[in-house]
Amino acid sequence: ADNDVKITLLIVDHDAEKLAYLVEKRQAVFGDNPPASTLIPVPALYAPGVLFEIDAVAVATSEN
Repeated sequence: ADNDVKITLLIVDHDAEKLAYLVEKRQAVFGDNPPASTLIPVPALYAPGVLFEIDAVAVATSEN
């Protein structure tokens, strides 16, 4: 999670309850310094019953 620089969250039928759940989980993963994020409400995702999709962009560092 330290190398994540941006996350995009797609949420089916977005509401306050789902937002609160995602904020809680983001806090658990990233702590007090989360990456930039975008939330996009969508009518559906790739399969029935899938409610969330998370796209993360991370920076790969080489260790010499």
